[in-house]
Amino acid sequence: MIFSIKTLALIVLLAPLGASLIIGLCNKRLSKHSAHRLALLSMTLSLMSSLYLLKMFYCDESGVSIPLYTWAESKGFDLSVGLFIDRLSVMMISMVTLISWLVHLYSIAYMAEDSGYQRFFCYIAFFTFSMLVLVMSNNFLQLFFGWEMVGLASYLLIGFWFHQEAAVFAGLKAFIINRIGDCGFLIGIAGIWYSCGSLDYAIVFQQIQAGALQLQHPFMPTFICLGLLMGAMAKSAQIPLHVWLPDSMEGPTPISALIHAATMVTAGVFMIARLSVLFECSRLALNALLMMGSLTCILMGLVALVQNDIKRIIAYSTLSQLGYMMMAMGASAYTAGIFHLFTHACFKALLFLAAGSIIMRVDHEQDIWKIGPLHFSMPMTYSTMLIASLALIGVPFFSGFYSKDLIVEGLRLSTQGLAPMAYRCALLGVFITTLYTFRLFFVVFHRKARMAAPNPQVYESSWIITLPLMVLAFFSLVLGIFGLSFFENSISHSVDALSMGLHGFYQIPFIFNILGILVCYLCYRRYPALPAIMRDRFAIVYSILCKKYGFDTLYNRLFEQLKQLGTRCFHGLEQHWIDGIAINGSAAAIQRLSLMIRRLQTGYIYHYVFIMIVSFILFVGFCLFLSPFNLQG
Repeated sequence: MIFSIKTLALIVLLAPLGASLIIGLCNKRLSKHSAHRLALLSMTLSLMSSLYLLKMFYCDESGVSIPLYTWAESKGFDLSVGLFIDRLSVMMISMVTLISWLVHLYSIAYMAEDSGYQRFFCYIAFFTFSMLVLVMSNNFLQLFFGWEMVGLASYLLIGFWFHQEAAVFAGLKAFIINRIGDCGFLIGIAGIWYSCGSLDYAIVFQQIQAGALQLQHPFMPTFICLGLLMGAMAKSAQIPLHVWLPDSMEGPTPISALIHAATMVTAGVFMIARLSVLFECSRLALNALLMMGSLTCILMGLVALVQNDIKRIIAYSTLSQLGYMMMAMGASAYTAGIFHLFTHACFKALLFLAAGSIIMRVDHEQDIWKIGPLHFSMPMTYSTMLIASLALIGVPFFSGFYSKDLIVEGLRLSTQGLAPMAYRCALLGVFITTLYTFRLFFVVFHRKARMAAPNPQVYESSWIITLPLMVLAFFSLVLGIFGLSFFENSISHSVDALSMGLHGFYQIPFIFNILGILVCYLCYRRYPALPAIMRDRFAIVYSILCKKYGFDTLYNRLFEQLKQLGTRCFHGLEQHWIDGIAINGSAAAIQRLSLMIRRLQTGYIYHYVFIMIVSFILFVGFCLFLSPFNLQG
């Protein structure tokens, strides 16, 4: 059994890597058809293997650590490469490979006319491999390698269209912000090594349960958790390190779906869930998670209300939903947080891919106010996007309802100090989510055409686009019900999907759903002039939201000051002290000394004889001078 698990795990991991290497090395020598067939075949192998592993671990609570080889070993310092397979990891790899497979299929049509077609499939396969390394790691060093590879892949894909200045800037912004978070992440890993003397999960978890961290210092668990939390804050785009995620929309739409649904932004949530035994040692870290998640959920949801770019609205929705997951982690409702990660992956990927279907059919226009009523022109996209929207706002019996309801219940029952505040924010977030979701839906599908030159050729996308939409719509409908049965052993009380759904119609979140849809209908369907009146009346609030609370302006000024400080340090320290004095100055001193010594080298023999005689006399005189002291001794 161990061998079969190892074989399947290696297929899951190495199939995308092999495709990425072959496509990347061959590049243009490989035809477009060969490139996407190879990538899709590798993802099919990976997906089938991960689903088989999911079947094997469906009822198995234990985990299997699979050592592969030892990378470095010296005096008790053992760095091994291996895999850790348990229920959490098989669920994650199943979700990652499923979403990635659908995105690969979707990209065949979406990227068909792009000149970087082969390069795109090389990058996206590498992106999938990087996330799988992160998820399947059995030690912190390997986790960090996966963490960094995910960051590198996102940089390459966000800046995929490198001929566009905005894409280059967005990729660089994501790279820099994540490096800031990685500093804290490294500090946390260093703290684990210092306290436990190992980076292996099994050894570290065993020592944590034995209280090894508290023996070092009572504050040590909090120190480590806050460092790791800083890494999660950047990777999962939480306030204040969230600013890179909306700009990641400069990349191709399939990449937006993969980043927001299954890979990069979920890495931070997964890491906290994996290290839950460590975070439970620090109440301060858990309350920090509650605070961070609450602020991100509310503030980013409000910003989504004033965005006009269809992809950016969905991007800010991701930020808000990640806030829910972080709140669940802070309330120690790790199962609910992971459950929401799974349901969110399906309906968020569906929203992005449906948005991409729309963008393709309206000449790549992304402003929702310039897109006409599409409910008749694109019925499949319309239906699937409606399902995704209802799942996102948490309407009973849709997948998002079950996971979000468990989070709200977990916050209500939590004993953490900030849990009551987070509970109220979670309820308010339901109303805000409904507002920005159905604002987008009504404007795009049920509003008059605002395009300067309406395109009469708008029609439904091809099957290769709509097939992933239908698959994701199916999971957005049923994943919540199946997820309850899968997670029932981890939920503290018995839950029935039917009774829970019926009960949801009498709860506060559903009331907020109805109110939000009604407000959007009145503002964007019945009385379309109302939003402009509200915008003028609350101009200051509108301006603050449009400026995204000034985070971008603040960071631009901060980095400009750091750039100026770096320039002054370069001119003052580097050029004057290091180059001018330490390097060039020492060279000049040696040159002057050598010029002085060179004058003694005249080439005349009598000069050398004279120097020898004088030196001999001085030496003899010195010896005679010291001889009385030697006699006395």
